[in-house]
Amino acid sequence: MNTEKSDKPSESKEWPMSWIALIIVISLIGYTIITLTFRKPESESHLPYEESQIKK
Repeated sequence: MNTEKSDKPSESKEWPMSWIALIIVISLIGYTIITLTFRKPESESHLPYEESQIKK
């Protein structure tokens, strides 16, 4: 059994930074589209403190 370290680089290659940046940008755009599409109007928002004051 050979326990010495070899000089060969690992077989798995790292992703280039441009691909990582592209994935981050696409994720941010997708998140923004989803949140803007399904966001409640401010008039319908839940205000627990104000609602508890009205009930008293």
